[in-house]
Amino acid sequence: MNRNDLVNAVAHSTGLKAKDADDTIVKTLYEIMNSISRHEGVALMGFGSFHVKKKAARIGRNPRTGENIEIPAKYSISFRPGKLMKEMANSSPNVRNSTLALARPSTALARKPAQKGSQTVN
Repeated sequence: MNRNDLVNAVAHSTGLKAKDADDTIVKTLYEIMNSISRHEGVALMGFGSFHVKKKAARIGRNPRTGENIEIPAKYSISFRPGKLMKEMANSSPNVRNSTLALARPSTALARKPAQKGSQTVN
């Protein structure tokens, strides 16, 4: 699926115009990237979470010359898929099409009984 396919699918499923769906997708992705640029994680229940990790500086070796080189410290971004995404990746297409837990997070919460002493906010 490319960006145009995604825009058309979102427009079709929400009833938005394609331009409005595209604007919504672009703004959503921008806010995720903006949060990552501040070294904050982003967690989307059922979908997954993005984490920023700092990698320390280290000494590497140039494979062509064998010379030691310093690799500077940098930040890395990782993504961990959520439980629902893992389930959908391993399920049949019929199950994938009928699952609306991402659209309605309260549906996913309703499947799990609340733990003692915890509160669920809808």
